Amino acid sequence: MVTPSTLLRWHRELVARRWTYPHTGRGAGGLDEQVVDLVLRLARENPRWGYVRILRECRTLGVQVSASSIRRIVAPFKVVGAS
Repeated sequence: MVTPSTLLRWHRELVARRWTYPHTGRGAGGLDEQVVDLVLRLARENPRWGYVRILRECRTLGVQVSASSIRRIVAPFKVVGAS
């Protein structure tokens, strides 16, 4: 026989194992400053380029950076409706 308290303990342990993940990745500020500078320079020199075009250009130059990182870098500098 299993008591209700044992079931609840098993459930708490199961949830803790399932939803507690080790921290991976590089964390905040993980990108190299040179990569950030390159992305910003490409965005400033080519204001009509979106993050996908900047990503393709970075890959052409051999720079490893994700599309989400480019969006995060460029977003504060893009103004909607700017000429």
